[in-house]
Amino acid sequence: MKFIDEFERITSIIYEASVTVDDGWQQVSDALSEVFLDAAIVIDDNGIARHDDHFLKTSRFDLERVKTHFERFATSEENAGVRSLLTGPVSRAFDMRSGFEPGEWDRDPSVAAILTPQGITDGQLLVLERGDGRLSDLLIYRGQRAGAFSAAELRLINALAPHLKRALAIRRHLQGMTEQTLEAQQLLQNVAGGLITTDQAGRVIEASGRGQEALDSAAVIYASQGRIRARHPGADAALNAMFAGDFVTGDRPISLPGDDGYNYILWEFPAAAAQELTASNNRRVFGINLQAVTKGASVLDFQRRYGLTHAEGEIAAALASGAALGEIAERRGNSVHTVRTHLKSIFSKTGAHRQSQLVALLHAF
Repeated sequence: MKFIDEFERITSIIYEASVTVDDGWQQVSDALSEVFLDAAIVIDDNGIARHDDHFLKTSRFDLERVKTHFERFATSEENAGVRSLLTGPVSRAFDMRSGFEPGEWDRDPSVAAILTPQGITDGQLLVLERGDGRLSDLLIYRGQRAGAFSAAELRLINALAPHLKRALAIRRHLQGMTEQTLEAQQLLQNVAGGLITTDQAGRVIEASGRGQEALDSAAVIYASQGRIRARHPGADAALNAMFAGDFVTGDRPISLPGDDGYNYILWEFPAAAAQELTASNNRRVFGINLQAVTKGASVLDFQRRYGLTHAEGEIAAALASGAALGEIAERRGNSVHTVRTHLKSIFSKTGAHRQSQLVALLHAF
């Protein structure tokens, strides 16, 4: 075995497996199995202990036998092999018989149920990390024909240890990021009812939920040459201003008059709320409410639910329809300062911090 050649080859496979979309640990297992004279390889990231084989990958090993067995013998008191993993050194390979008392090897349930039936007589265990409820390890088993592990093989196992540990950590981190992205998307989806993602010029990148429904129906908004447009001239002018950079990001919703006589609301999520959904800074994420928010009964229910005054209810409804603070002040004969004071009171009563959040709350009614 040429140590350098095998080390470089397997290390490259390990890191490729850590970032691949599909689970690449099977390729790692196969590569190790070839190097270590047709060995049985098990890469386990807390898999057996949790009866979850998501990270449990093997080559030339009967995993069903393992999982069935460990449902009965998974504690260190019942299983000397488990005790070895829980007490053996970290990041250094050790013989699988280590820690066994005289005669205990033959009595251990794992030996009788797993190793002996599969003709396994030798093995090296490598605990990669242990603690905080996690046990990650590499197990290399082989039969009598191959015999004990050579000094060169042990050297290779120990040299690969830090790379395997790092690859497992990378894999978990990437999966965690994926889960966070999905959670963020679901959260925004629930708040908005629908999402539309565009680039800075307004070209639609993707749409989901009611955002996709709106584009498909083209009754309120549509895509022209890939760019989002509104049917109503005033709303379309507001969209043009938004993508020309004249729109106040994340604060002022756009009212989209629909063919059914109701106003629908489009607003941009603040960057912090949408950042998990964006692959680059060249994306903007919008929520769209496809239920009318201007019905009197809805506004009245909203006003009663949060204890708003009549004036506060009217201002909330006006904001939901897309009116700016200056417009509202002019309609009501108030100063902008007075309207802002009312808005501050509305935020305090509803728990909203932005006008877009207030619109989302009103949409729920």
